[in-house]
Amino acid sequence: MKKNEEDKHWRTVLNTKFLSGDELPKEGKVVTILGYKKEIFFSPKAKADEEHIVLNLKGVVKPVILSNRKSKQISKALDTPYMNKWIGGNILLFPVKEKHFGEYFNVITIKKAALAPKMELTPESPKWNQALESYKAGTITEETIKSYYKISDVNMLKIKNGG
Repeated sequence: MKKNEEDKHWRTVLNTKFLSGDELPKEGKVVTILGYKKEIFFSPKAKADEEHIVLNLKGVVKPVILSNRKSKQISKALDTPYMNKWIGGNILLFPVKEKHFGEYFNVITIKKAALAPKMELTPESPKWNQALESYKAGTITEETIKSYYKISDVNMLKIKNGG
């Protein structure tokens, strides 16, 4: 192997349906919960099809299987055990090496996300013209602007009206 190549674990290249701890960066990844749904798939442990809940997340491509442990971690991170109130909540997913069945695995662990406060978007902001031009060109939407910036209704109206 060349010196500048990174080590790549075989679990990271398998085409799996669900996110694993091996697919997360060591520092973790902040994601937003978009929703949840029931899925039925084969469980090697039970040797039968089982119903599970999976979370769809913004920030990663694959859904995450919801376990009792992850449910408790999310409940603690978002200060509510009610799944419908998790939607839109931000959490931090990160890998932790644990021993299971005599082998070490990177498992997904969940904590409260420490998000940086959003910068306010005003006509005086350095990003104002870029946001204005992108909105005019149709490459971003009001929702996109609000997801990245804190913006008043008056300033959003200015962008909608072209400046």
